[in-house]
Amino acid sequence: MIPQMQVYVVILTVVIPTVTAIVMPAYATGNMSNISVVFKQTNACNANCRHCSVEKHHITLSPQDSVLAINNIIKLSEYMKGHQVSTVDIVFHGGEPMLVGKEHIAETVRLLENNIKSVNIQYSMQTNLLLYDRSWRPLFNDVFHWNISSSYDFYSSFRQTKTGED
Repeated sequence: MIPQMQVYVVILTVVIPTVTAIVMPAYATGNMSNISVVFKQTNACNANCRHCSVEKHHITLSPQDSVLAINNIIKLSEYMKGHQVSTVDIVFHGGEPMLVGKEHIAETVRLLENNIKSVNIQYSMQTNLLLYDRSWRPLFNDVFHWNISSSYDFYSSFRQTKTGED
């Protein structure tokens, strides 16, 4: 028997810059103290996929504003649910999250860890991996624990770089 649970879905758009965060229960276990945040720190992308809906203007949220946005999402979630959040799964998304650079992501994570101590934070990333090289390994290992996802488009005409390459 599947336990009945309440489901909260909040779609937040931070107007300046345009960053969308979706907050929902992280697990279907009925434990409502866990939330997932799909965090779009940038809407810029280095690909030109036909099926993509990424906006054409490029905006990036600073590490400091990122912490403020995520902290506000946690507080809103706690207010809506009536109890404290214990775990936040943050999915760096985009646009292409790797475009902000390793230092930008590392600084965001450092600020999150230093400023939001009341919750356990876990990180993952959805990326096209076009910028991946060995220099990303420490960040992928130490911060994301290789919780990295990507898609493979079988037809190269659907997924191309800005220069038109497959």
